[in-house]
Amino acid sequence: MTKKEIIEKVIVPIENAGFKAFFVGGCVRDKLMGVEPHDFDICTDAAPKELHKIFNHFSEQKSEEFGVTMPIIDGELFEIATMRKDITKGRHPKIEFTRNIEEDALRRDFTVNALYEDKDGNIIDPTKKGVKDIKSKTLRFVGSARDRILEDPLRIFRYVRFISQKGFSYINSDRITIGNLVNETGSFHLFEDVSRERQLKELIGIFGGKYFSSKIITELMEPFGINDVIDLHCILEDMKECTQNPKWHSEGSVVNDFGEYIRYGTVFEHTLLVVDKMIEQEHDWLDILAAILHDVGKYTAGIEQGCKPGCEWPITKGHDIIGAPIAYDFCKKLGMSNSDSELIRWLVANHMNAHNISKTKSKCKIWKLLSSKEFDRLLKLSIADSNGSIHTAPNEYLDLCELIKLPEYAPLVKKEMPVPLVTGTDLIAEFDLVPNPNFKKALEVGYIMQIDQNSSKKEILSNIRNLAKEKH
Repeated sequence: MTKKEIIEKVIVPIENAGFKAFFVGGCVRDKLMGVEPHDFDICTDAAPKELHKIFNHFSEQKSEEFGVTMPIIDGELFEIATMRKDITKGRHPKIEFTRNIEEDALRRDFTVNALYEDKDGNIIDPTKKGVKDIKSKTLRFVGSARDRILEDPLRIFRYVRFISQKGFSYINSDRITIGNLVNETGSFHLFEDVSRERQLKELIGIFGGKYFSSKIITELMEPFGINDVIDLHCILEDMKECTQNPKWHSEGSVVNDFGEYIRYGTVFEHTLLVVDKMIEQEHDWLDILAAILHDVGKYTAGIEQGCKPGCEWPITKGHDIIGAPIAYDFCKKLGMSNSDSELIRWLVANHMNAHNISKTKSKCKIWKLLSSKEFDRLLKLSIADSNGSIHTAPNEYLDLCELIKLPEYAPLVKKEMPVPLVTGTDLIAEFDLVPNPNFKKALEVGYIMQIDQNSSKKEILSNIRNLAKEKH
């Protein structure tokens, strides 16, 4: 329903029954910020039993004990919250219904959300700070920040999301309060009742915010315990331990008056730059997450190749392959879908292939990369990775953006690859083989022969027969 229809079919009937009803929260805030609201929350001083006398059809969801009544009006489900007040403090406070709008406002998280609008468009600001804070773009807790967070620790995530999405600035005293509370309580204990699903929903909003930057990771998410509880803290700490060769990554390095390096830059410093360079492009939350995790394998790669933390700089060859499953596992722990987790894994696994594509001899491997439906994301990551690196040596290869303009590459971008000439069915029919794990490798080799050498089906079958046999 439109706002006008909601007024006519929801608010007016409530008022005609002798009660008050208001639009509340985000829709009022967004209107004052010049943003067109899409969702309209409604509150009233009518209790659920009183709303049942006004409307005829209701959802069977058991929400009324929490003060939310769900009438079905013209086939559409509405959530109408009865105004409430807390009668105890802390997590899961006891509540009771109230007809006092000021008491209801005290339960809300931020002053910019504690705003009400009547059917005539008049704004009610019970805290006397909401409208002013919107004008100054200041995010402020209603009452005590500590009390609001202890009622629902997810509000820490929401606090960061509002800064990232709406561009609000924070009050330093609130920032200190949150940091102190996290230190006193411990992040894992504080967030223990907050589900992964709720955390992920807020993280998507944080990473996808218009005003997101690397500073949000370091100045808010880290001291607020968010990085810790989502397992990002350990990843970032490993990145801080992993120095880099200034030939390719001098960002963060320090040189003395004699031209000698007295400090080498780290993967962490590079990663923050890549995040900010990704923000300069059109992006979404998955692009930001890929930027954060693209070099997640460097620390482990260095350790596996015999380099100890604190050495001049580790050799991190193969960090893309090592990092891909680390990134995938991180995404799954966040509660991300299989498809989104696989996308991040693929981007991490292929970000070096994108840089080194001109060194690749196989047309099949090049075509497979360029034809991917996610190539645009890989291109953005490649651009951010390049722009987030400061070289002391000249680039040996063309930038990917320039490379894909060349005649040998341009026709392959997003062009569908041909159907394989040889399939597992052919191996079974031609050679009476039993399907086994070697089929996959054999078919991969056969497809490369088809694309790179223009081999016929007969030639491919002849070459991969022994490779497809099961080893005993």
